[in-house]
Amino acid sequence: MKDADLKWMLGFAFRQRIFDQFDPDDLEAGIFAIREDLVVFLMGGFLKPQIMKRFGNYLDDFILDRCQFADGTVQMDVTLKLKLLGNVTAKYVFEVQECQFHKDVHRFIVKFQEDVMFSALAGFSSLFKSMTQKDSYLEMISELSNEDFFRAEGSILTVDLNELPGIKIPSRLHMDFLGCRNGRLEFAFNWEEEGEK
Repeated sequence: MKDADLKWMLGFAFRQRIFDQFDPDDLEAGIFAIREDLVVFLMGGFLKPQIMKRFGNYLDDFILDRCQFADGTVQMDVTLKLKLLGNVTAKYVFEVQECQFHKDVHRFIVKFQEDVMFSALAGFSSLFKSMTQKDSYLEMISELSNEDFFRAEGSILTVDLNELPGIKIPSRLHMDFLGCRNGRLEFAFNWEEEGEK
C-alpha cells in the first residue's frame, strides 16, 4: 500500500468515526468484531458508489435493506432498482466455510442461499434463470462483472481480498473466523512475529 493510500484510508476512517464502531476491550483481547450497523454504513457510503460505477448502465439504485449476524450466518436483504426490469428484491443467507487469512492468502469461502423476486414480472425469476443456465443470480453477476476478487459457482462464493485494487494486507496479520452471533461478525487476530509459522 502506498503512503498516500494509507493516509487517505486513515483520514476517511477518522472522519467517518469508523474506529468508534470497535470495542477497545475486544481489540485488546485479539478479537476483531464487525457490527451490523457498520456493514450497512460501509455498503451505503463506501461500496455503493463502486457498485453504481460498475453497474450503472443496468442499475438506478442499490439499497441494503437489512444486515443481520445471527445463528452463525450473515443475512442480507437487498433491493435493486433495475433500469429495464424494475425493482428486484434479493434475500441472502451467507455461511462462512473457510477463512484463509495468513501470510499472502486473504480469502473467504462462503456457502450461500438466495431468494430473488422480480416485483414487476411474476414468474420471470425462474424463466430468467433457465435462460442464463446459472444456478444463482450471484453466479451470473460474478460472471458478468468479471471481477477477480469475487467468484460465485453454484452455491459457493469465494472472496479474495488480495484481488481488490489498491489494497495490500500485511502478511504478518493472521485472522481466524470465530462466528456470527449477537449482531457481530467476529474474528480472532494476531500479528505473527518474524520466523513464526
